[in-house]
Amino acid sequence: MRLDTFRTFHKALQRIKLLYEVTIHSYNLMFDTGRERLRLPEGRDEVVNITLEKGIVKRPLKVLAFHSRDVYPQLLRSTLLVRLVAVYEAFLVDTIEEISWRSDEPFASDSRIDITQRQLLALDRERSVKRFIVDRTTRSLTSGGLEEIRKFYKKSLGFDIIAPSQSIATVTEIHDRRHLYVHRGGYADDQYLHRYPAMGAKLEEIVAVDEGYLLKAMHELHVSALSIKSAVEQRYPQIPAWKYKYGSLKISEELEQLVCVTVRCANASIVEKLTNLDAAILEGLVLKDIVRWVATDGRCVRWIVGGSAAATTLLFRNLHKLEQSGKISQMETFKIKRGDPKRQSFL
Repeated sequence: MRLDTFRTFHKALQRIKLLYEVTIHSYNLMFDTGRERLRLPEGRDEVVNITLEKGIVKRPLKVLAFHSRDVYPQLLRSTLLVRLVAVYEAFLVDTIEEISWRSDEPFASDSRIDITQRQLLALDRERSVKRFIVDRTTRSLTSGGLEEIRKFYKKSLGFDIIAPSQSIATVTEIHDRRHLYVHRGGYADDQYLHRYPAMGAKLEEIVAVDEGYLLKAMHELHVSALSIKSAVEQRYPQIPAWKYKYGSLKISEELEQLVCVTVRCANASIVEKLTNLDAAILEGLVLKDIVRWVATDGRCVRWIVGGSAAATTLLFRNLHKLEQSGKISQMETFKIKRGDPKRQSFL
């Protein structure tokens, strides 16, 4: 079974890489064309009109052209490094949450949790004890940093975040260099110098992010993520099978629209609500009046919905509200039939 968090990480990584390539191409064009124009007498005081969403700003051509050679590329690479590591850390934590949908094992420890009576009552109403434990775990790991995340992977999940072909120092150095840019503007401190003497950095000098380093960082974090994906699929391959049940109306009647809808839910209580056809949980719409077929794998809910265009439109409006409120995180649709009910029927 595919690991959705890896697909999200891979997509983000490709977009970061493409953004770098496109922007560097633009910088090179700015430098080359700007240098040519500046050689002309009228080019010395030339300004460039830059169109933004909120209007046009004017910038001196001389500044843009020469900064495009070194200042802007360095700033771009350091900024993308921060984004890259953030995406990687999100992947590590989100993978733990995705594993929770496949297995309770990583969270079935003997550790004790302090909890208030108010929280207990909320858990009783929402029937989300597991959700509470998982959320508490992921929040703790997010604030604990890479070392705590790695400890959880090794102790609770049974595998490392580092691929066998990698060195932990390679990944931690990428993480720590990003830390310098977030908290010290890129300037090296004593701790960085002590941990990574081979980098040749000097105290209170900027640790540059050149193109080779950025591309290597992308590669190393992708190798790590790919290793985690493989380990998850081997150790936690099973998720609950789809369980099917039918709606209250026959699928053979004439329908104006017929759509297959799949939504990913935030927790088990939302799954239960969306599979309960007798509950009017969506504003202005009773599910059993439009759902012909429903299935769930414990995390996602899949419907075949059919009826008038007005009814299906109302359903999607409700689902978009649930998505905006965070109760569902993703929605996919596949239109099976759309047309005049007098001329078509679905059998």
